[in-house]
Amino acid sequence: MISQPNRKCRTNVNNALENFNLRIEGKYIQSILNLNENRPIYVTADIAQMIYLHLVKNFIMDTRSNAALILAITGPFGIGKSAVIKEVLRRLGIITVTVGASELESEWAGKPSELLKNKYKQASKIQKDKKQPCCIVIDDIDLAMGFFSEFASGTTNTRHLLSCFMELADNPYKVDGTCTDRIPIIFTCNDLSKIYGAVKRPRRMRAWHYNPSASDITAIGRHILRCAIDEGLFNDILPETQGWTPADYAQLLSVLQEYMLGELSQNYSADVCIHTAFKTNTLLRVDNYAFDSAMLHRAVLEVKEGIEETQKSYV
Repeated sequence: MISQPNRKCRTNVNNALENFNLRIEGKYIQSILNLNENRPIYVTADIAQMIYLHLVKNFIMDTRSNAALILAITGPFGIGKSAVIKEVLRRLGIITVTVGASELESEWAGKPSELLKNKYKQASKIQKDKKQPCCIVIDDIDLAMGFFSEFASGTTNTRHLLSCFMELADNPYKVDGTCTDRIPIIFTCNDLSKIYGAVKRPRRMRAWHYNPSASDITAIGRHILRCAIDEGLFNDILPETQGWTPADYAQLLSVLQEYMLGELSQNYSADVCIHTAFKTNTLLRVDNYAFDSAMLHRAVLEVKEGIEETQKSYV
């Protein structure tokens, strides 16, 4: 049974969102995307819209009765689900309360579900005190409470967590007798099929698959490498990076940084590099270094070899 808030619903959408600084306008999603140029993380339109709609539905009173409290964003490894979610929330002015999968494990029965309830109450208090919306983000939920064997029934803590999430989704206005605000929850997950079916029921959870298109991943890769190489060099490596994920482009940037440090170490001692970096924060920046085509292609080859080794480990 989905409970309703004990206050009169308001029908005016803008008034309902007045305290949350969210607006329903056709151009609002585009304004979020326009920030890509000056932000470290590139956001694609589809995930920005999904997160925005999930928040709006949970904060508008006259749609709450049909809104799922939980949004589960699934997708393959390495596409940057967690980073993009937090970036979108940051651009929307949402306070993020993060819970890691490791926090939902304990040798003591009931501790993870107790922590989850405390996080929910903490987010509710922040929202009330600061008059600013909050959202709970839980990374890799399938690792915390997924069933990876047909013969496994889960631990006591797994069952407690499942019950806790269902209770929150059914009655987000009261936790352990404490009145709370409604706080949207977002999961990241690689395999949602491992989660107990009752949690995934409509009006409890909305599942959405995030799998950026090839053009989106190219734009993300260009954004990641923009401080290291120019447009021409990036276009040169595109044929070699087909099928890459955003994590692979991030690894390429890391390899380029290693090459840069190797070159600098031939001209400067280690202590000079380290102390200068701490004092000026400029010496070790990749945008102050010119990478040539040969060095770039060597770095791409190194990353591709790493990808192949990683894929072998999954076989």
